[in-house]
Amino acid sequence: MAQFYTVTIARLLDSIAATTAFNAEPATVKMINGYIAFLQAKERAGLERAMGSNGFGSGAFAPAIHRRFIALIAEQDAFLSIFRANATADQLAYYQQTVTGPRIEAVAAMRKTAIDSKYGGDTGAITGPQWFETITAKINLLKQVEDRLAADILAISKAAGKANT
Repeated sequence: MAQFYTVTIARLLDSIAATTAFNAEPATVKMINGYIAFLQAKERAGLERAMGSNGFGSGAFAPAIHRRFIALIAEQDAFLSIFRANATADQLAYYQQTVTGPRIEAVAAMRKTAIDSKYGGDTGAITGPQWFETITAKINLLKQVEDRLAADILAISKAAGKANT
């Protein structure tokens, strides 16, 4: 079932990327590219949630889960770098103001515990439900940014459409 959703989401993200082929406005294309990168990072956060739930839920990260968990964090970092390179100053400020706080710090601490646990090592007292709840709060903050980015693209597209009529 998870594979179905992963493939479906990947196809939806690809369809968003295809929209840049129909847009000649560089600022809009740049904004869409940043949006796509952000969506990719958010999708990796969802996959990280699943891997972390597995590891924390069982009290240890199996080697394959541990490697995938670390890879997903690295992929998020890479996609967020692309987002930052393409986002407007206002979008970056909104991201920085939104994706912050105790839940973000808690995810970072839990990640460190998971990474440091190596294969089958101690995951401390962190439970699967604690991880799931904490990272879901982070993903919800990412969703707020996603909504803002989508609204920005819609606004710039409408403005460009009016200018061309």
